[in-house]
Amino acid sequence: MLRYMFLVLSCMIIGFLSWKRFMFFIGTEEMQIIVTQPDEEINSRLFFTIALGVIPIIYAVVQYINKLKFWYRGFFTVLITLTGGLIAVAYRVAEINKIIELKLALGLDQSFQLKDLHLSMYLLFGFILGGGVSLMVFKRT
Repeated sequence: MLRYMFLVLSCMIIGFLSWKRFMFFIGTEEMQIIVTQPDEEINSRLFFTIALGVIPIIYAVVQYINKLKFWYRGFFTVLITLTGGLIAVAYRVAEINKIIELKLALGLDQSFQLKDLHLSMYLLFGFILGGGVSLMVFKRT
């Protein structure tokens, strides 16, 4: 139990420190992210931190329910969970790129408010979905 608490805290610290790089990685040259209120950035960073902190909890749940005995099953559980998060974020980025193309075609400003992007929410949903998929893949028989 203490091990998982340490992993959750470590993932949350990594999430807190890497939020800016994540937002830079997601952004494009055409898109400008606007922060109108200071609490928008704090909320987005906090939600991203929580989303990364959920990964060890998902692993612990899958390990408890499926009684994973081999190291490679645990590795694939984490891999499936991370892949689910990345697919969800990639889907959201594709949606944002379509909106940017539409705005460019109409001659509108390509800026987005940070609170309207919901990237951290998609990331969290993808992690939970990936955990559910790994539960089904390693289901006890």
